[in-house]
Amino acid sequence: SSGTQVAAHVAAKRPDLVAATVLASPTVDPKARSVPRALYYWRRDSAYPMPGLSDSHKPEWRRAGPRRIVHLMRTHLRDRLEDTVPRIRGPVLVLLGREDRLCTERWARELAEAAADGRLVVVPGPHTFLWRDPAVWSDPLRDLAANVRETAP
Repeated sequence: SSGTQVAAHVAAKRPDLVAATVLASPTVDPKARSVPRALYYWRRDSAYPMPGLSDSHKPEWRRAGPRRIVHLMRTHLRDRLEDTVPRIRGPVLVLLGREDRLCTERWARELAEAAADGRLVVVPGPHTFLWRDPAVWSDPLRDLAANVRETAP
């Protein structure tokens, strides 16, 4: 999800390198732009079992350490994705898990509408739908790729 911020910045700064942008479980929704709020909503979203996800993250968290994790979190909280998305020239696909507790459908829709060529697709699952069911985003990505091929010069 934090990769959406990186992807959006790259697409906005280097449109020559990006044919389309996918924002899957975008962060950080304005409702959660403080450390306590972000932790609260993250905890609500973690009520959906994601077997193996925490086990996958723990070595990375240990290697980074608390100070770097706090720095990373604050950096993400300061970034305003809604200011970056309008600068993206190509198609933007926003994917949102129906049960996502970190990102609201309202904000995801605003992001899609802020793009010159944006589309919102709501898929089953929480914020971490990518981990639980990667197949749910296959069709939207295929549709996006087909659209990019059709409109390519």
